Amino acid sequence: MYKFENTDATIEYYMASSNICSVYEFDENFEKNCVIALGQLKHLFGKPRYITNNLENQFSYIIKAIDENGNCLLLEVYCASSGPAIGGLNDSNSHLAAQELALYIRQSPTVDYEYEGYYLDTMSKVQYSIKNGVPSWKETEISTKEFENFTEEIISI
Repeated sequence: MYKFENTDATIEYYMASSNICSVYEFDENFEKNCVIALGQLKHLFGKPRYITNNLENQFSYIIKAIDENGNCLLLEVYCASSGPAIGGLNDSNSHLAAQELALYIRQSPTVDYEYEGYYLDTMSKVQYSIKNGVPSWKETEISTKEFENFTEEIISI
C-alpha cells in the first residue's frame, strides 16, 4: 500500500523512465477518460509540473510513492498522444506502485477546468473541459497556416 504526493523534484533529480501503464485503457471512452484524468490529477495533486498546448506532451506530474516502511520512489504521470500514462523505473516496486497509483487516480473525484491544445498528427485543435462534473471534448480541423504557426512555436521552445 502506497501513499502518493506531488513532489517538486526537478527534472535533473528525476531519472528518465519508461512507460509502465496507462491510467485508463485505450478504448471507445478515450477522449472522455483523457478529460477526466486531468481533472482527477488536479483534484489529487494540484498543478502539474508543466502543462502545454501540445497534446503530444500535454502535462507532467512527478509523484512520490511512499510505502508502509517509508521507502520512496518516483513516478511520472504524463499525457502524450496515447493518453494519460504512468512512467517509472523498470522494476517490480515501480510497477506495483504505478498500478496502485492508476487505481487511486481512477477512483478520485474530478475538478472543473478548461483546456485547449493541438494534435498535429491529425492537424486538429482540441478543446475540452469539465463543468459541473461533466466532461466534454471538441476536436476541429485547423488550417495549414494555424498548423505552421503552432509547429513554429514548438520548434522555438
